[in-house]
Amino acid sequence: MLGIRRTKEDALETRKKILESALDVFYEKGYSKTTLDDIAERAGVSRGPIYWNFKNKDDIYLISLKECYQELYRLISPEEGDARSPLRSLTDLMNNRIMILRDNQRMRKLIEIARHKTEIKSNQQEILELQIEIDITFKNKVIRLIELGKEKGEVKNNLDAGVVSIAILSYLNGIEDTWLINPDLYNLDEYLKPLIELMVNALKN
Repeated sequence: MLGIRRTKEDALETRKKILESALDVFYEKGYSKTTLDDIAERAGVSRGPIYWNFKNKDDIYLISLKECYQELYRLISPEEGDARSPLRSLTDLMNNRIMILRDNQRMRKLIEIARHKTEIKSNQQEILELQIEIDITFKNKVIRLIELGKEKGEVKNNLDAGVVSIAILSYLNGIEDTWLINPDLYNLDEYLKPLIELMVNALKN
């Protein structure tokens, strides 16, 4: 039994190493210029373990994105009890989404690859659906907090929660993209709080 468990652990470790190595090569060379040989060489394995775990290069990329978005979903899901201020919860939600990219190098690389370094054509629809799913999840969380904020008198009652959710999503995507493309343009630690406060203050009743 110990030998079987060890074999399974080794297989999982090899799979993880392939995914991490692929991410590094995708980031350095771009998706289209990366080959399976590049990934195998970086991971220190032959092509055999790659084909054992994945169908092809697209599959490696898609699985990496799926795991990234699952982690992102988990991390942007703070507790939202009635005892908390809805606007405070909204501020935390917005802050968490950006700070994940700052603190999690793997996720930051994946998001940057997906937005700026991928020319992938096959499986494009499935990848797009993943991106849409996380945006819809985030949008619905914002709508719920805006409506709760109205009920508690924190948010202006004449605001459309759907419009606000799109505005916030677009605002955060802009902050993310600006920082990913040019991280030296501004200090994220210094500017993130006032940037979020600027949006949240516009919602206050």
